[in-house]
Amino acid sequence: MARGALRPPARHPPSTIHGLHGDREVAGEHGHELILEAGDVDRVGGGDEPVDDLLDRGDDHPGRGVGVLDPDLGTPVEQLPYAGDPSPLVLPPDEVRARLGEPEAKILDHIDDHFRHFIAHSPFLTMATADAAGRADCSTRGDYPGFVKVLDERTLAIPDRPGNKIADSFRNLAENDGIGLLLLIPGLRETLQINGRAYPTDEADALARMRTEAREPILALVVEVAEAYFHCGRALIRARLWDPASQALADEMPSAGETVTGQLGLDVDPEVIDRGLEAGYRKLY
Repeated sequence: MARGALRPPARHPPSTIHGLHGDREVAGEHGHELILEAGDVDRVGGGDEPVDDLLDRGDDHPGRGVGVLDPDLGTPVEQLPYAGDPSPLVLPPDEVRARLGEPEAKILDHIDDHFRHFIAHSPFLTMATADAAGRADCSTRGDYPGFVKVLDERTLAIPDRPGNKIADSFRNLAENDGIGLLLLIPGLRETLQINGRAYPTDEADALARMRTEAREPILALVVEVAEAYFHCGRALIRARLWDPASQALADEMPSAGETVTGQLGLDVDPEVIDRGLEAGYRKLY
């Protein structure tokens, strides 16, 4: 398929949309779709909130919008130059809270059985850190489901697997030990947020628990949990993240080799870089 055109979603058999508060089976011609009509109730996160505010009420598809990639969606909107002030005014914290209202999440200071069960099934997380000056970084971690180990109800351990060796997270934690984690499970709309403090370790007992593919990590991050809570699935629903049809967006992107040669102005065949990258991906541990 040529770049620059979204493939239409294929017709799929009934599929299950998973949620922490129950699964529901849906089917339709737009792929793995979840159609919510105005007045339906979204019980994600335990609330009884009408989903009207989540629906995309376009003239062509009134009342449709959650979990559907419309076949006539077309090419994603290009990022046009911003016509306004490039530095919008700062909104004070009290005004932010007034606009958002009171928080809905139930925040715990430890890992309970529900969080432990989620962690055991999660193969992917994002990790946010910042240095002493507040310069922030967000990186990814991924492995077999349950790669994050629960040492006790207030302590986690995360293996450090081979990557780009920039080590921004380790450098930041040496200056500022605050950390934020967001864990995902493929197909599940809700996510798990964990905040706390972290430090690196090479303690043999901790590393031995993370042995995978006959290899132990050389380092691990120990996270001391301060806050843990489930995030509702609205962001993932709006993003259509688990909709198979959304993978068509990848066809819009150049290859890694094309991107690197373009950014650095290299006179190299992009396929050479792509082949080298694929060879590197074959060594994950």
